[in-house]
Amino acid sequence: LSLLFSVFEAWVVQRHHRAKLPEEWLEDTFRKASLAQGFFAIIAGLLSEWLVGHVPESSAYGLALGAEIAVYQAAVAVFALGWACTCLMWSDDARDIVSRLS
Repeated sequence: LSLLFSVFEAWVVQRHHRAKLPEEWLEDTFRKASLAQGFFAIIAGLLSEWLVGHVPESSAYGLALGAEIAVYQAAVAVFALGWACTCLMWSDDARDIVSRLS
């Protein structure tokens, strides 16, 4: 798990330096990211608790739906949305490097 965060942090630092932004902004960026992660963790916990309490238990085609499974179903939906946004909006650093070398 720490590798996941250290790779992202290295990417942020590299992009920050490439854009020649003021050094003090980097600390502010990480502070805001840390606060946002905590905020979204709390929201996710509250939403999970609400889903478990308010989604009725059901089944279809022999598969369990709703109740405790609702949290995982919501996680899959959020993952799919994040994946779609990443695919549509992410610019590839490799293309940038190749274009600069040409």
